[in-house]
Amino acid sequence: MTRIINPFEGLEIITSDLIRNDDRGSAWHIDTNSKQDRITLFKRNIGSLTGGHYHLPGHPTRDPEESLLIDGTVTIFSKHMISEEEYSNTFLGPVMFRYHTNVYHAMRAESDILFSDLHDDFKGRDYNVVVKELHHKL
Repeated sequence: MTRIINPFEGLEIITSDLIRNDDRGSAWHIDTNSKQDRITLFKRNIGSLTGGHYHLPGHPTRDPEESLLIDGTVTIFSKHMISEEEYSNTFLGPVMFRYHTNVYHAMRAESDILFSDLHDDFKGRDYNVVVKELHHKL
């Protein structure tokens, strides 16, 4: 459960909540005062895969989807599902990825990584998500 620690007036330390822990790594929520309810942080282990899907137009929180690589190195693979254009490259954080609708996206951790999806991870989670198994492209 999120806690706010107030060591003195004007300073708030907001703890994070572990929401998931598996062989890929872990996911955390941090409540914020911003227009999004919280920030979702992911720690992923070297070699793990993330993503592997695309969104159809009109998704309430992922039109577009933004992901901020805070630390580490990843290889991304993207494919536009209409034009069939493909892109793959390796990046060292910090860098932000913005995925618009109909763009498949997958990411492989080339090192242990820390990243944030700049949306509430669970709002509209199953809305217009199309999962594709194109991880073999990585």
